[in-house]
Amino acid sequence: MPINSFENYPMTWKPSLDKKEKPIYQALAGQLEQDILNGVLLPGTKLPPQRELADYLDLNVSTISKAFKVCELKGLLSATVGSGTFVSYDALSNAYLLEDTKPKHLIEMGATLPDNASFEPLMLQLKSMLQETDYV
Repeated sequence: MPINSFENYPMTWKPSLDKKEKPIYQALAGQLEQDILNGVLLPGTKLPPQRELADYLDLNVSTISKAFKVCELKGLLSATVGSGTFVSYDALSNAYLLEDTKPKHLIEMGATLPDNASFEPLMLQLKSMLQETDYV
């Protein structure tokens, strides 16, 4: 039973979790992913602190941490110690890239964009290559 009353407590996410579904951390991670895909949690939304969520769901903090870590590895969440855990701005695109139906041998590296300092030398090199006489 939760220590605190959450009836009128403002939380950005109040998941309904079926504790019969095991392992619980995967069920929670699945609920989080579904809520992101369904637009319940929008990119940039700050999630409740792990201790509060654990109290709300009457779970161990390590269960919440493990569920958050699963979602973080999928690119759905970003966390910074002291600032909190947020829904990633590219969470929707990451969720579609990491569908469960993908082949097991595929390693998803995600979309990467070089920073300007790295991009400029690359562009200059590509432009010089295009102007070479033996370019085909």
